[in-house]
Amino acid sequence: MDTFQNLIHYFAQYKYLVVFIGTIIAGETILLAAGFLASLGHLNIFLVMLFGGGGVVVADTLWYWIGYLNNDKFIMKYGRYIFLDIHRVEQLKNYFTKHGGKTLLITKPIYGIRTPTLLIAGIAKMNFLRFLLFNTLGIFILVIAFTTLGYLFGHSWALLDQYTVYLRIFLAVILLTILILILYLSKKTGEKINQF
Repeated sequence: MDTFQNLIHYFAQYKYLVVFIGTIIAGETILLAAGFLASLGHLNIFLVMLFGGGGVVVADTLWYWIGYLNNDKFIMKYGRYIFLDIHRVEQLKNYFTKHGGKTLLITKPIYGIRTPTLLIAGIAKMNFLRFLLFNTLGIFILVIAFTTLGYLFGHSWALLDQYTVYLRIFLAVILLTILILILYLSKKTGEKINQF
């Protein structure tokens, strides 16, 4: 509870700057707290989503570039610690060329998998504009969901923690269902969506 009280203090003093910087560091926790404060009238929920989304975009892009800037020498020297070698990196490049968009969308709500996916997208040299497009789409969905959850259930922080688990599962299932539907419809109509 002390952490939450500190968050309220910083929000009161710096408002949307805390939302932006906070989401770079703590992501969903800040969105939940800011959503709750928006429900009390201290913040505007749409500005919370705007600044919060901006912060998550910055954080995710940093992870992408950390992966992207690692060269083959780095992979040869340290890759074995994360189960990567030059051959596997080449496989990842092919995979992310074909399936990078849907991979980013599906893994976005899954805690513990999202950040490694961002790094691997960078290591695989996924096209940056495609990365930005699909990753921002996933962030848009995530930010709306978590800010709304904070807005509706922020009065009960303990209950909110339980609901975030369900929300992650729900978002992952929804995104997966949408992608399966797109793949099914594209096969039925004979269109190729290899670049998705």
